[in-house]
Amino acid sequence: MVTSTASGAASAASGLTRPRHGPFTRWPRSSDAVLAVIVFLLEVGGIFARAADDAGAFDRSMLGDVPIATYLLLAASSIALLWRRDRPLAVLAITLVASLVWDVGGLAGGPSLAIFISLYGVGRYVDDQQTNLLAVAAAMGLAVADDLVEGEDVPVMAISVAVVALAWYVGRRVKARGAYLALLEERAEYREREQVAEAQRAVDEERTRIARELHDVVAHRVSMITVQAGAAQTVAFTDPERASRAMEAVEEAGREALDELRQILGVLRSEGDREGLVPTHGFEDIPSLVASMR
Repeated sequence: MVTSTASGAASAASGLTRPRHGPFTRWPRSSDAVLAVIVFLLEVGGIFARAADDAGAFDRSMLGDVPIATYLLLAASSIALLWRRDRPLAVLAITLVASLVWDVGGLAGGPSLAIFISLYGVGRYVDDQQTNLLAVAAAMGLAVADDLVEGEDVPVMAISVAVVALAWYVGRRVKARGAYLALLEERAEYREREQVAEAQRAVDEERTRIARELHDVVAHRVSMITVQAGAAQTVAFTDPERASRAMEAVEEAGREALDELRQILGVLRSEGDREGLVPTHGFEDIPSLVASMR
């Protein structure tokens, strides 16, 4: 009963739910590689979509009209995303530099998606708050400068700044949520260990109580054996029949004491000790037992 209670508590503790992890956590390198490819394709597709919108229709000749520097800058900013977890500030710097070169070269479009993802990485993986604010300020300054070069009005600049702040803020919130889930998981593991320890303490206390009670019973039997043996010795010469009955009582009390001792050992023996038990001696072991008794 005690053992089943302990095993039930341990099973209930092991059933505590833990946060599930997505592919970006299980396979970070592969996920980032897929993300980099997707960002590159989306950026290139956006350039072609804008060109087709200006021309009214898509033409294959547009593929050759895009400068090779465009592909190189997009590839550099996309490949940099492979290190967005380990070097988020360096990745942001690369994407911002690529955007500056883009603006200076007068190229169409820009690696805006890579910049947003790198801002998310800064908010998600950089702990220092001051560094985060400096990185966001640099990205906001670049966004405003880009809008000024393109002649955008104030509402468009405000939207650009808001988008930059939003990308960083999302990363910051995901970081806080990850820390909260890690705390919950740690608490769940601590609770599981406490439940298992409490169940084990209950088992130990129950074993100790049973062993104490059986010890009292065995002590009573041994006392009876001592009294009966003394009485038998006293009347052995004067009343052999009474001495014989006393020895029979001694034998019976001894057998009961042995049974209760086996119960005590069964209660106190741990699971590891029970695995090492050997079968009871058989008839073939009688010669060795007789020799040991001699």
